[in-house]
Amino acid sequence: MTTIDFTRIRSTPKSRNDCFEMLAVHLFHNTYCPPANSTFVSLRGDGGDGGVEAYFRLPDGAIVGVQAKYFFQLGISELRQIADSLETALTNHPRLLEYWVYIPFDLTGRVAAGTRGLSQAERYEEWKQQVESFAAGRNSKLTVTLCTATVIRRQVLACDPNGGMRRYWFDDSVLTNTQIQRCLDEAVAFAGPRYTAALDVVTSAHIVLDFFGGVGDFQAWRDESLSSVIAELRSLMGWGNKALDILGDLDATTARNLMQQVIAACKGMTDLSFVASGSIEVRQMLTSALPLLHKARDAQEQAFYDKHGLEQDTPGFRQFQAEYMCAFPAAEMDAARTWVEQAQLLQDALSSPEIGAATMRSLLLVGPAGIGKTHSIVSAALRRLDQGGNSLVVFGDDFGREEPWEVVRSKLGFGADVSRATLFECLQASAENTGLPFVIYIDALNESPRDARWKSKLPELLAQCAPYQGIKICVSTRDTYRNLVVDARFPGYAFEHAGFQGQEFEAIQAFATYYGLDTEITPLFSPELGNPLFLHLACKTLRDEGRTSLDVSLPGFVALLEGHLKHCDDLIRQRLVYSNPRNIVRAAMLRLSEVLTDNVPQDRTWEVCTVELQRIVGKEVTAEALLQELEHEGLVILSTDERDTWFIRLGYQRYGDILRATSVVEGLMGPRGVDVPALASKLTGLTPDDESLLEALAAVLPEKACLEITDKALGIDATLAHRLFIQALAWRSRDSINYDIDDHVLSALHTPGLWQEVYDAFFRLSLVPYHRLNASNWLSPFLRRSSMVNRDAYLSVAAFKSFDAKGAVWSLINAALLAEIRRWPVESRELAVVALAWLTTCSDRRVRDLSTKGLARLVAYQPSLGRKLTDEFQGCDDDYVLESIALAIYSACLLERSVVDEFVPALEGLLSATFDSPNVLIRDSVRLLGQLVQRNKPRPSLQKKLDAYPSKVATCKSWPTLPDAKPLLDLEGVPSNMKLWGSHMLPDFWRYQVEPKIRDFDLDSAGIGQANVACWLMVEVLRLGYPGYEQCALKTDRGIVREFGNGRGRKGFADRLGKKYYWILLHRLLGLLADTVPPRRSYSGGKAGSAHLWSLSVRKSDVTDVRDITPPREYPDELVQGPRYPFPDQSGDIKQWVRTDDFTPHEECIVRTSSSGVQWIALSLSAKDSNSSPGDDSWTKPYCSVDLFYTSVFVEGNVPAFGARSKARDVFENQGARCYQGFLAEYPDGLVFNQLAEEGEFSRGPKGMDYSEVALLRGGEWEYDFSYTKPERQEHLHVPCQDLVKVLKLSWDRQRGWIDTSGELLAFHSYANRRSALFIRRDALNTYLSITKRKLVYRRFANRGFSANGASDSSQIDILTWLSYEPSKAPNVLSEIRRPFGC
Repeated sequence: MTTIDFTRIRSTPKSRNDCFEMLAVHLFHNTYCPPANSTFVSLRGDGGDGGVEAYFRLPDGAIVGVQAKYFFQLGISELRQIADSLETALTNHPRLLEYWVYIPFDLTGRVAAGTRGLSQAERYEEWKQQVESFAAGRNSKLTVTLCTATVIRRQVLACDPNGGMRRYWFDDSVLTNTQIQRCLDEAVAFAGPRYTAALDVVTSAHIVLDFFGGVGDFQAWRDESLSSVIAELRSLMGWGNKALDILGDLDATTARNLMQQVIAACKGMTDLSFVASGSIEVRQMLTSALPLLHKARDAQEQAFYDKHGLEQDTPGFRQFQAEYMCAFPAAEMDAARTWVEQAQLLQDALSSPEIGAATMRSLLLVGPAGIGKTHSIVSAALRRLDQGGNSLVVFGDDFGREEPWEVVRSKLGFGADVSRATLFECLQASAENTGLPFVIYIDALNESPRDARWKSKLPELLAQCAPYQGIKICVSTRDTYRNLVVDARFPGYAFEHAGFQGQEFEAIQAFATYYGLDTEITPLFSPELGNPLFLHLACKTLRDEGRTSLDVSLPGFVALLEGHLKHCDDLIRQRLVYSNPRNIVRAAMLRLSEVLTDNVPQDRTWEVCTVELQRIVGKEVTAEALLQELEHEGLVILSTDERDTWFIRLGYQRYGDILRATSVVEGLMGPRGVDVPALASKLTGLTPDDESLLEALAAVLPEKACLEITDKALGIDATLAHRLFIQALAWRSRDSINYDIDDHVLSALHTPGLWQEVYDAFFRLSLVPYHRLNASNWLSPFLRRSSMVNRDAYLSVAAFKSFDAKGAVWSLINAALLAEIRRWPVESRELAVVALAWLTTCSDRRVRDLSTKGLARLVAYQPSLGRKLTDEFQGCDDDYVLESIALAIYSACLLERSVVDEFVPALEGLLSATFDSPNVLIRDSVRLLGQLVQRNKPRPSLQKKLDAYPSKVATCKSWPTLPDAKPLLDLEGVPSNMKLWGSHMLPDFWRYQVEPKIRDFDLDSAGIGQANVACWLMVEVLRLGYPGYEQCALKTDRGIVREFGNGRGRKGFADRLGKKYYWILLHRLLGLLADTVPPRRSYSGGKAGSAHLWSLSVRKSDVTDVRDITPPREYPDELVQGPRYPFPDQSGDIKQWVRTDDFTPHEECIVRTSSSGVQWIALSLSAKDSNSSPGDDSWTKPYCSVDLFYTSVFVEGNVPAFGARSKARDVFENQGARCYQGFLAEYPDGLVFNQLAEEGEFSRGPKGMDYSEVALLRGGEWEYDFSYTKPERQEHLHVPCQDLVKVLKLSWDRQRGWIDTSGELLAFHSYANRRSALFIRRDALNTYLSITKRKLVYRRFANRGFSANGASDSSQIDILTWLSYEPSKAPNVLSEIRRPFGC
């Protein structure tokens, strides 16, 4: 038996000291007997544990803690360490009741000590009596318990009846990191091609396995799934409380109490252990509350319908009542609905796969063949190892007649003398040491020999592990074998692997890279590529055929299948060694597809299939051997029933469908092609269950017989035939699609109910090179046939519906924003910009802005695409497209300023008649691009065009009046906010968009009234073509209003078509007025000149904000990180604390050193903290808070005096340098920031001073910008001042940093919880100050306060300190003032 020797306690995974601490925590946890309802908390302190390694919190709030000290004598120094830890523990836990101290040796007594002073035992007892007596003197009880080596041995033996725990803790050769790594290396080798590290795409299975293994990102899950729901429920307890009154007093009180209990319970779910213990209770409470909430919702709905009518349950009705009647008739109904919605969301969150896996000790991972189960398991084990968790991966092949635990023992290197209990005790000890469960993964149970008998053995294994809380077991099997290996006795969580669903984009890029193929964009539109097996097969087949790109449209799905069958035949031929030159695998699969189609399920047996295959294979090999090989390659699946009858199924459904269709077509082929009447006859016998065969025939017939599924001779219902035709287009080879396809496509487009699906197919095929239906050959010519308004009525709706459904439009946009476009073929990029440009016509701002951003990214990478766009859209009648093209080209040039000359062809295209428009967004984008190009002195001919651009607009001879707008005003059903003038309240668009813009012009001097302007807009919208052919655009607008509303409460991205046209006309109006009406003087006295950029006030999106689509960059963010402020106990002299300035010294705040040893200077620093309770309690309970802000300015000449009466101190009193109209990539120079500074919209600082930091504002300032790919709009960007960036020649790194010409990071903005700062490297700052002869002056504003909810004893103090920066030493304090309030 292993000897307990504390000097030889194990040293892995960290150190002997760490392992002793963990052993002490485990023994304390198992030895101390707390009262019921106590909570155990393990801190894993590593020296920062607050005086305790772990503790029990008793029901009355008292604390029983433990501390471990790994030393082997108890001298004065060692006792001081224990005393210091106790003092810290008492500070952090004032109600400390017991303090257990573990030391790895026994104390010496009086005999051992002799006459040389106090013995160790006496020294300890004296100290113990002192601290316990001192506690008693403060009317508190404290007991210190010392656990020496003898006590610890006794505790170990009590916990370790079979010796496994001792074997782990005191035998350093057991379960070492090297052993675990070796086991996992063996698993990787055994997995073979089923695990590939380079293809580790994060899937839903990865996340679930991480949560099961204890390494999931719980905080991220809580923030995403729990926090917002809890906050909304808290809010409902206020504004939605009245909605429950309809239940009556008893039920309403019950519902409120239940939801209050739910909120309280959720508040304590701060980590997985608390969720595991509390989620069941919360779900039970929700189960009781939800029927009451449903009842309240139903009653409130009925009450609303009775009073207002069912038809008024719309966003438009609510917005009208709120805006014009100041009434909220649907408030209680909406609140009741929100109660149900949020309670259900919480129920769903606590029942999610992540929590289900985390709170169970066994997991079943199921999925079809090739979906990625093995890869996910091996990857999960390796990730756990990286985070300190131990795992073992074994496979179904490893098991036979042995007991499963014996296989585990053998794999881990234990001998036969180790019993089951000893093994599991050892694994349990490993889990306690690492703080993570020991996970045993058993992959592919379906591949075990039949005598493994998993259906009975797995429940036994799980029961054997049940007493050991630190052991978890995960098993996997194919979905078709699930009932063969597990039954209802499986106690854990079952999760179905969905392959790359939701991560297709990342998967395609990873696979293309791994197989050495170019990443085509077209695979994004092939849904089957979400299956890892098919993706492997497609890549292998394309590579083996010598192709260079992952383009499934070139060969088509049928050819891919043929290629894969040939590949499988080559592999099986090598293994079975047959010489028959025929493709045996293809012949066998075709025959099996017939057998499995024609026979009833009970006749699809092993025996029937082998008889059929024997006719194909001849005498060289047996049919049984071939069938086994087909199963090995995943082409067929074997399953059994309770009578041990084995059945055969095709392994991959899409392959099976194609094989069946191929068999049907080839069986009816004659010398003159397919026998169409016979085929039609066969199709009439198909049942609804055979629809997948029809889908496959739609792809196979054109490839094999040059026949479309829509051919009337086939007798298929026209609606069904056209739907099948459209669905099959993405699976067909390019060669199967020729000019004859046009009529079929147009017929499908006019098939009732199919037009949106047809438009989706247009975009699905738009990027396929050399394809008849791509963007250049079909989409663009097709869309040009219609005028803007008639086109928008269909294209705009189809685009946003496809985007919302994550269809082809969503895939196209995301590919343009995130894919490795450098690996696309040139023609794919050319086609992409055409397709994206058409998407910018969409009134949905998400689709439009993101498409424009995608355009900018593509043009930035390949500037020649800019000229492609200007040529493609010559004569375009839609300003939205022209605006987006001009903006994308300008933005691309801003992002790639180093190659500005490459944008000259695009600029020349923009200087054409099509883009010479009064529309100020088009005009100014072209002018600003011209400014960038002019810096390189363009050739005279281009300069001449720039000088002449834009052409002046002719004066409007007669401005329209109200009668001229009557056709629009009288239009039945026109949205009310399109009526810009009249006796009614004018709509927001007029009041907040048009009216403020036209105030900049002297309309009176031109004889123009506001009514004229409003009527001009209404008349012009009719001239654009609104309401469209048969009022198609108006009907579309009504649908948008019904879905999203029509007022301020609607979704911000959901513009109507009418709103789109008003935006276009407003942009044209500003150009018209700028050319024909004199401007007014601004409030600052200035007057706009000919170069004025009128578009700044109507900018809506900044597509140069590429932070969300640029790979993240590493910054030394440790500079801004730090501990929380140690707030005092509020029972003391709190006002004395308020008056105390105990903040970190100025030098340590301003001058910081990164982990690499580089010194950085904080140009600004913000830090705040409070000990207020989270949630609603923060408004009702007293709390302390601290706020600290360092801001700075660069000063020319002498530093002025700062102090209580100094005017210079006012520079720090305003908001600093803030700008909200400039694009991020326009910073730091250019016409935009100069104009904004002249107009007073951007203050660089008072005369002789520059604010060191500039805030480029986002958020509400860009409310119409929907160009972000993250869930929320991006944060403000904090940057160094313009002069510093220019002098040091810095460039934006497209994240939050600034780099010099060599690519070195010199400045960056950093943020952490409750802190933020703008840093510049100290040597760079010193260089700037030396060149400019400027000085850097800071002001620190510090506030300390105690808030008692408005009570008279609240107090706070403001401390203002001015400092000057010193290049080589600490900052110099110039002056300081203090402003106390109530203290």
